[in-house]
Amino acid sequence: MPDRFIDKFRHRRLSIMASLGILILASGFTIEDSDSELIEQRQARIVEAFEMLPQDLGLNRTWLKSADVEIPTSQERMLDLNAHVSRRYQLLGSAPPSRFTLFFAHSSDARSMAGHHPPNCYPASGWLPGEVGVDESVAILANGRTLPFRVYSFQRGDPGKEIWVANGFVLPDGSGVGTLAEAGGVIGNAEQSRLGLVQYQFVFDGDIDLQEVIEFTDDVLLSIPNALFDALGAPAPLTSNGVSND
Repeated sequence: MPDRFIDKFRHRRLSIMASLGILILASGFTIEDSDSELIEQRQARIVEAFEMLPQDLGLNRTWLKSADVEIPTSQERMLDLNAHVSRRYQLLGSAPPSRFTLFFAHSSDARSMAGHHPPNCYPASGWLPGEVGVDESVAILANGRTLPFRVYSFQRGDPGKEIWVANGFVLPDGSGVGTLAEAGGVIGNAEQSRLGLVQYQFVFDGDIDLQEVIEFTDDVLLSIPNALFDALGAPAPLTSNGVSND
């Protein structure tokens, strides 16, 4: 074969390979950009959804907001918070007053939430496990969605201050789990973790019993609009980069 034909063939083959390489590279960047845009849209929806949280809670709105509670900047950065609400509540007509602090938050990356659950963060802050063990209950909302939560007790000081902590999580598909271990599939998956994780936590003063903690937590969870939880589980379309549609 004449040299000029060989050179022409090689040149054409190299041109085709280079073009394919550019297309593959461009496609890769497009996928990543598309995923980032979808995730940003999801985060914006969740910020709007948090605004649906009523000021007063409980099915009869008997838990009255008494104050906003500021989140330390360091904690906000550590958890990579996209949206959060932190408030203090008091039960109308209770004597002595029944109070709790609400922490409702969406972390932009589920991996940032890995260390932030009661068995880890409260002992790290000087709280010791209380005498009462843990229990678990489930709140069933009107559309059949279940929101599990686990109850913990802690104490510190002498004679000792006691608190109850009821805690649960909402996964990117909108389902609820009671422990961080059950959210491991999201935290352990780099792509899934980009969809974030929602934590709901209620910290009650310790002058109530376990049954009251469960009843109060049920009452508060049942008063949160279903539309809010629907938005938390709003689908993020699947792309070839592996981000789940749920």
